[in-house]
Amino acid sequence: MTRKMKDSGVEWIGEIPEDWEVIRLKNMIGFYSGYAFKENELSGSGDKFVLRIGNIQNNKLSINSDTLKTNLNETTLKNQKVLNEDILIAMSGATVGKIVYIEQTVKRLYINQRVGIIRSPLNHLLKYYFLINGFREYIFLNSQGSAQPNISETEILNYMISLPPKSQQKSIADFLDKKTQEIDNIISKTKKAIEEYKRYKQSLITETVTKGLDENVEMKDSGIEWIGEIPEHWDTIKFKDLFKFGSGLTITKSDLLDEGIKVINYGEIHSKYKFDLDINRDELKCVDKSYLENRKNALINKGDFVFCDTSEDREGSGNCIVLRENNDELIFAGSHTVTARLIRNENPIYIRYMIMASSVKEQISSTVVGIKVYSITQAILKTIIGVLPPLKEQEEIANYLDKKCSQIDNIISTKEKLLTEMEAYKKSLIYETVTGKREVE
Repeated sequence: MTRKMKDSGVEWIGEIPEDWEVIRLKNMIGFYSGYAFKENELSGSGDKFVLRIGNIQNNKLSINSDTLKTNLNETTLKNQKVLNEDILIAMSGATVGKIVYIEQTVKRLYINQRVGIIRSPLNHLLKYYFLINGFREYIFLNSQGSAQPNISETEILNYMISLPPKSQQKSIADFLDKKTQEIDNIISKTKKAIEEYKRYKQSLITETVTKGLDENVEMKDSGIEWIGEIPEHWDTIKFKDLFKFGSGLTITKSDLLDEGIKVINYGEIHSKYKFDLDINRDELKCVDKSYLENRKNALINKGDFVFCDTSEDREGSGNCIVLRENNDELIFAGSHTVTARLIRNENPIYIRYMIMASSVKEQISSTVVGIKVYSITQAILKTIIGVLPPLKEQEEIANYLDKKCSQIDNIISTKEKLLTEMEAYKKSLIYETVTGKREVE
């Protein structure tokens, strides 16, 4: 039998069952703000963990060796102590509005300023209202501050939800617990499978570009610890003897145009074109033609490489692309890039795979400089050592890895699509259930 519905009067909620009500959080929760700890009240030791907004990640609580502690007494922190079934919410920063449900505390936890505690006997159900797009939109519309978004206690307390009758609340919460756990299990297994395929791809590349395709070939010691044995007729080579290095344009986002000379920037190498660039397939922004007057040395040709000269982590250090095809069209290397042109007759696609090998990546990550941002220079790149088979074998390896890596990438892409679908389904399921559009028996 179809339930009778009524207009909730709230746009994001829409229609709700006739026996449900719309209520503001302030009428059903207690809210507790974090304590403004002084610097001398925090340390790496103590018997109480201090939770900051950075500890709230992906609806989970992240506590590690960097988590601050305090020895302040219980009386001072009585309103900041985290209890079982509390909901913690980030009040500012990039994670503003993110929550974590504390099913059971295993440590003595206290909240720092800009973290809030939502406390209610209904938190078992309420936690789901903070995971839907309606709450994210509410946070976006009501958060303040240009440099760093902030949400106030008042705004959180004024958030409106659709509440089922008391007789239905536990069954709805239990239903969502069961269903979301099933979805999370699928998501977790899928993420694990993706990581396994990525590791397999990395090991396949490393093994192939250092050992070759012939399992029966005689091997020799390369003389380099992180490379190990290589086929007897192969050589090692320093990048200074393999490439001529240069630098890209010094430009900003404001210099990018829709027309002109195409340009590849470091951000695109890190995020979009992680292996190669093909002008027949990939779209690029442009810069003004005036750069041709004095920066022709920043132009790249087919077979050239472009390295990012900065990265936010060591793992991304040395990320680069090879220009697979440009159809003789002019393309610039852009901001924060190092260009590398082969000075020997080698197969550029093999060289690209060789740069991806762990034996090369580990050399780069161990030599980059920086703390929060890691920089790689031409001088560093010149010291890197790679493995070089004869040209015919380079071509065979490049073709083999193109085929194998394409197969692996297709599997990863399929699983990433499943991830997206399951995450969207989870959000839809929660929304339909907490607004009464999906009936729970």
